Amino acid sequence: MSEQLLQINQIHADIEEKEILHGVSLNINPGETHVLMGPNGAGKSTLGHVLMGNPKYHISSGNIIFKGNDITGESMLSGCLQDFLRGRVLQ
Repeated sequence: MSEQLLQINQIHADIEEKEILHGVSLNINPGETHVLMGPNGAGKSTLGHVLMGNPKYHISSGNIIFKGNDITGESMLSGCLQDFLRGRVLQ
């Protein structure tokens, strides 16, 4: 079995001291496609902002592992992860 491409482990994140994400976890393996669905205010966009390293969002606990590297809290994520999040194929 190949290494997981993206691991989101128990992420808690807030903006302006209001917690939006409450322990979100997600594992994505190479070749998989995942869709986030939910009602307005569920945290879909917040998760995207956190993954892209938007400095307005604060990760209070948890971690993000991309291709084996802990990228939690990085302000500017690698172009490779940005391509992945935009739906481009990674090899």
